[in-house]
Amino acid sequence: MQDERKKIFDAAVEEFTEHGIKATSMKAISERAGLDEGAARALFVDKERLFRELLKEYSEPLVSASGFVAQDIDDPRQFLRKSLKLYDRWLLENPRLVQLIAWGIAEGVQFFGSIYSHVLYPSEFLEKLQKFIWDGQIRIKDIYTVFILIESMMVFSHLMKSNIKSLYPEKSEDDIFENRFAMMMDLLSNGLFSDEDKG
Repeated sequence: MQDERKKIFDAAVEEFTEHGIKATSMKAISERAGLDEGAARALFVDKERLFRELLKEYSEPLVSASGFVAQDIDDPRQFLRKSLKLYDRWLLENPRLVQLIAWGIAEGVQFFGSIYSHVLYPSEFLEKLQKFIWDGQIRIKDIYTVFILIESMMVFSHLMKSNIKSLYPEKSEDDIFENRFAMMMDLLSNGLFSDEDKG
């Protein structure tokens, strides 16, 4: 059964990233996996459940690691740096998942929002972030705004990966993304404007 599950997951990733989530059918996934559609439905029932299980499967290492960070780090800057470093590494190691996120956002898949919050960003992360806001340690008081700010910088840079590499052909991919991450953390920690521009 585990072998069938992996075949279906692998086929689903290929189908979803090539054709989009809405256009992909359980039949197409099953055929690509070399399995009968009935066998796939016996494991996942429908495409929506398969998609959720797929995200959970890929996200499990991130969820576990983020949970430990939320428990162990009480400084907001260190918490954000460590959490986002884990997320950034996960995105780098799972480029097909970045494509899935993009498809989910572009197609407005109804269930994607809740899965995004509770799987890609585990609840421990959001709860800790909310605590920092309530305690006055983060200036922006709306967690949704903080979430969108972080997410736009994190995911968009991975979606633009090939373009970023073409801008800095003399640098390695690791150097480019390390530098981008450092600048992003500086922006989150210190704001956009230099002291002399504040009025």
